[in-house]
Amino acid sequence: MNISTKRLEEIQNIPDEELDTSDIPELDAHFWENAKLVQPITKQAISLIIDSDVLQWFKFVVRAGKPASDIKGAFRLPLSNIFEKLGCSACATIIN
Repeated sequence: MNISTKRLEEIQNIPDEELDTSDIPELDAHFWENAKLVQPITKQAISLIIDSDVLQWFKFVVRAGKPASDIKGAFRLPLSNIFEKLGCSACATIIN
């Protein structure tokens, strides 16, 4: 979400007593008993040099399987799913 610096300042300057929180439920002890800390998945930028045919294969797999809009989705799919989506059942049985 894009927000202008001016609007962000306006929001930050609203006094707490002017904020309507009536639609936010209170978090009672029961909520905190069952709460779990979930660490976000961190991302790391890397550079890879791969052959163009390998890159084309990954792009095809991502489009065929539609797991994500980029190559990272192909890395998250088990190989058997990739071969299944490509219609290569013989390939899927080789790796299982």
